[in-house]
Amino acid sequence: MAIVLYLCDLFPGADVSRPVGDPARGALLTWLFYYAGVIEPVVHFQFMGIEGDPRLQRTFRGRAEMDGRVLGALSEHPYLLGDRFSAADIMLASLGGFMRGALPADSIVDDYLTRCVSRPAYARAAGKDNG
Repeated sequence: MAIVLYLCDLFPGADVSRPVGDPARGALLTWLFYYAGVIEPVVHFQFMGIEGDPRLQRTFRGRAEMDGRVLGALSEHPYLLGDRFSAADIMLASLGGFMRGALPADSIVDDYLTRCVSRPAYARAAGKDNG
């Protein structure tokens, strides 16, 4: 996430960050590091079949709590930070595109992923990936 944040600050014209001093900067940082520090571990532990380990539950909580946080944010707004797409959405939507089952099974998330992948920048990036 340090690289993501560095790129966000290096290229403010990309409009996926919130500058220092912006009231939404804290929410951006929270979601970026929640993704790295909770979502990725919870998804990996579930994939490995060890998500029920009490030590992991105490540290990261579990899938239900993660799903609740994601659904709570997306049920109130079209994107994690509100009405504007951000780097946090890039990270979460990337996970959803790579492994849909890693995110809550809900139409709210389906609609969110559709919004994210319908962005012109996504099509350009996908075109680069495809050759």
